[in-house]
Amino acid sequence: LNMPEMTGAEALRRSLEAEGVDTVFALPGVQIMSAFDALHDSQSIRLVSTRHEQTTAYMADGYARVARKPGVALVVPGPGALNASAAIGTAYASSSPVLLISGQIPSDSLGKGEGQLHEVEEQLDIFKPIVKWNTRVSSVAGIPGAIHEAFKQMTTGRPRPVEVEIPPDILAATGDVELLEAERYPVKQPNDALIARAAEALAGAARPAIVIGGGTLRAEAGPEVAAIAEMLGAPIVGTQQAKGVVPASHPQYVGVHYAQVGVSGELLGDSDVILVAGTRFMVPGFKAKDGQTIIKIDVDQRELDKDHGTTVAINADARAGLGAIGAALRARGVEDARGRNSERAAEYRTKLKKFMDDEAPEQMAWVNAVRAATDDDAVVISGMTNIGYWSHLAYEVEEGGEFITSG
Repeated sequence: LNMPEMTGAEALRRSLEAEGVDTVFALPGVQIMSAFDALHDSQSIRLVSTRHEQTTAYMADGYARVARKPGVALVVPGPGALNASAAIGTAYASSSPVLLISGQIPSDSLGKGEGQLHEVEEQLDIFKPIVKWNTRVSSVAGIPGAIHEAFKQMTTGRPRPVEVEIPPDILAATGDVELLEAERYPVKQPNDALIARAAEALAGAARPAIVIGGGTLRAEAGPEVAAIAEMLGAPIVGTQQAKGVVPASHPQYVGVHYAQVGVSGELLGDSDVILVAGTRFMVPGFKAKDGQTIIKIDVDQRELDKDHGTTVAINADARAGLGAIGAALRARGVEDARGRNSERAAEYRTKLKKFMDDEAPEQMAWVNAVRAATDDDAVVISGMTNIGYWSHLAYEVEEGGEFITSG
């Protein structure tokens, strides 16, 4: 087995290159200068230098959402890592795959409380509540495995941020290294028996509805969502994180349910079977009633374990689960029902527009002006402002567009 000798910093660079990283957002500091030197030599990675550590991770988050691949941030330990933690917390809440590479104090000073520059005791533990996985590397040889596992964690199951810590002496040291190639991991497939139950309930529904969240966007499940909606004539409502899964102009699309406004509570209360995919399913004003069937698809079992009155809980990738349900409906002879049931979607879409125009006419004017001035493939970011909040409801995203929000 050929194991070339290299520095830890070079092992980090080559591991990132092997995983397909093309951009790293970073702020230099003494504990990570070896990594900067190595990244400077890269022919494929663009190093973007920021002026605040929080910015590195927010930029990596934005990159991850638009590029649909993990974003990478590089910061010094202690106050630098803590500055980045606000953005990492946002990425965690929004299920965004961000790799935070943090420096550390020298290995032989860890846990001794010597007052080393940027020393924060138990930094790994500080990040555990806001990352899916984290680790500290203790040898040059351990760097490729840590980076490889970080990408596995970000690209399997529910995507969320991860953190890898590397002390400066490990970055500067040399050692024999086995580099690892990137892998593509299979998505979580649904249980056939649960799919059959879901299809049976949906095929017999008189007033079905579909609720989608950011999980359907990340799974690129738009065609599957639209196909089921068209077969059943089911209205679609989504979270603000799901904007663009199906075009806003799709005849079955009603709009967004957000905070305590909108018409989703009324629509879902009037539905006998509700298909929920890739979302926490937090719909204010709605509580499952006796006789309602709720089918929930989520790659995160913890979301399925929450009590939403779920009848059929399917632990699967959103696209895989929805695709299987669509195939099962077709096998049952369910045909395009848009012509028979499209009035429900149109009715609630009209109600939502009237609600917005009546409650926030000035905000609607601003949001509509922005929409009129942007192309369909524009990337729009909603700020934490009154206009930003109303844009969650009112800004319409068509195919190819991006709407980024902290949730």
